[in-house]
Amino acid sequence: MRLAMIRILGYEGAKDLRILKQEVQRRKIFSLRMLKRPTKRILFSVSWLIMSHLAAQSQLPPQPDWKGKSESWMLPAKHPAATAFERSGGKQGAEYKACMSYIDSLSARHPELRYRAIGKTAGQRDLHLVAVGENPDLLLQGQRRPDRPLLLFQAGIHSGEIDGLDAGLMFIREMLSGRLRSLQKQVDFLLVPALNRDGLDRLSAFSRINQNGPEKQGWRSNALNQNLNRDYMKLDSPELKALIPLIHRLNPELYIDIHVTDGADYQYDITYGGMTAGAHSARVSRWLNEDLRSFVDGALRQNGHIPGPLVFLKNELKPDSGLVQYAFSPRFSHAYADVCGIPALLIENHSLKPFRQRVCGTLVLMEALCRKVVEDFRKLDSLRRLDRENAASTVPLEWSFPRHATDSLDFRAVEYDLKSSPLAGTQYPAWNAKPYTVKIPVLQQDSLVKSLSMPSAFYVPAARIDVIERLKKHGIELEVLPNDTSIRLRTFRFAQIQAAKSAFQGRFRMSGNASVTEEWHRLHAGSVKVSTRQPLGRLACLLLHPDSPDSFFQWGFFADITERTEYFETYAMAPLAEALAKEHPEWLKSFEEKCAADEAFRNNPDARLRWWYERSAYHDAYFMRYPIGMQ
Repeated sequence: MRLAMIRILGYEGAKDLRILKQEVQRRKIFSLRMLKRPTKRILFSVSWLIMSHLAAQSQLPPQPDWKGKSESWMLPAKHPAATAFERSGGKQGAEYKACMSYIDSLSARHPELRYRAIGKTAGQRDLHLVAVGENPDLLLQGQRRPDRPLLLFQAGIHSGEIDGLDAGLMFIREMLSGRLRSLQKQVDFLLVPALNRDGLDRLSAFSRINQNGPEKQGWRSNALNQNLNRDYMKLDSPELKALIPLIHRLNPELYIDIHVTDGADYQYDITYGGMTAGAHSARVSRWLNEDLRSFVDGALRQNGHIPGPLVFLKNELKPDSGLVQYAFSPRFSHAYADVCGIPALLIENHSLKPFRQRVCGTLVLMEALCRKVVEDFRKLDSLRRLDRENAASTVPLEWSFPRHATDSLDFRAVEYDLKSSPLAGTQYPAWNAKPYTVKIPVLQQDSLVKSLSMPSAFYVPAARIDVIERLKKHGIELEVLPNDTSIRLRTFRFAQIQAAKSAFQGRFRMSGNASVTEEWHRLHAGSVKVSTRQPLGRLACLLLHPDSPDSFFQWGFFADITERTEYFETYAMAPLAEALAKEHPEWLKSFEEKCAADEAFRNNPDARLRWWYERSAYHDAYFMRYPIGMQ
């Protein structure tokens, strides 16, 4: 028995638990008294894993049985071309090595399919891009035909949410030799199988407590604990540094980022959308959320799915009390693409629906998106051009929600009861799989709170290599200054800068109040001028203007300006202060008023002398000055 248990322990992941459970039942082990002590220890350990796994399954809300027309895409488990997903009956996803082995086998038979590593992950694993098209080798080099539609699908940016990888493998197979063979002649298709490959290699049955399959799931963050879907602006991760330049070179007709939701239970199994509130590319946004949605929703319904808009609850304890639609920051994939004028969709499959259902729905979604882009190729090109040509001279920065909803939705909900948790000291919704429809309010985050007039140009000092290199990765046009020069520019001077108390995305975010002055900037050769009169001018503004929530400043790239590196001694500063007071009586008056009004200042000799030091010629002119000037 002990050898049998050890042999069982040699298996992997969720399969281990299933086999072990069957083995225990088969051998009718009802009493630990039947076992020797070493075997008991093994059984205790593994039993704990079994019970944890079963508990993780039982805690999820029940789901209705699903049968859909889209299941016809699946090959029989023993078919030689079946994927890992199909071989498991829709319960398991492909591990990364198995995924690339499957792609390799297809490419050996089909010259229309090629793949290559476009970079390394944080964990030094190869990051792959797969191309299916008329000339896949050129696509992989970042070259494309402008008269042929191109779609870029991205899976596994959160690699526990891996539906797009398994759907993508089936989709590629069908494009090469199946029911989508005709589509391959009309469109070029790119797939990033798992942008967060590091996380996918961290497979476990216990990665996502609130998700219904696959049996083993990857982890949300990469090997440096970076959430890649917060990194589109600052570009700290090697994964985004590899992908972003390629996106700009290829400029796809549609960029699709495939996720799986968190949150509540409801009937929708496939939810998706482009930017709505706060969209920079207004015409493209309407096409995504009206024309495209109508076409794609129809295809999903015909195949047994229930499509819906992106769903974010106003109140988790009252799921039918209302929905909110966010003005996403460009740190997120689809919002970043919107700023850049690239049509993009955020896909959020429903985490509580079975993995089989979600993957089959994603497959239908992929086909419908390709066909609609082929149909509207010229129209979409025209809408993108009009958005570029008619961009406003102001750049929106912050949005808020109105006090009252201005829209409503017939929401396909699921009945629930509120249960109390003594351990948590709160209530939570318990869904029962009974569907109903209710009209609920929708709050759009579309009230503009803050915007800025776009400067004509920014100047970045040569010393700011980290910023300049990121601007290049973003595809922003730069004019390198060949010689040292002095130029008068608008300048931000901060009275105070606050750093966050805890890290977010590996950085301590910064904020501060600043006044704008005009000052001379000494720029050395190698500094760059960044004109905003270019296709990515709005992106440049959002990266370089310190008021932008996703600027390099607010991401903490300029913490050095808060540090003093030269100091004064009292024996030297005290007589200088006396001299300055005599020379500038108006300063003396201000100083005396501050002493009278501020007791802490009045009783702090160092602060009193610093007040005078900051007005002297010895004060650091670069202290608390934002180093990037504006024209």
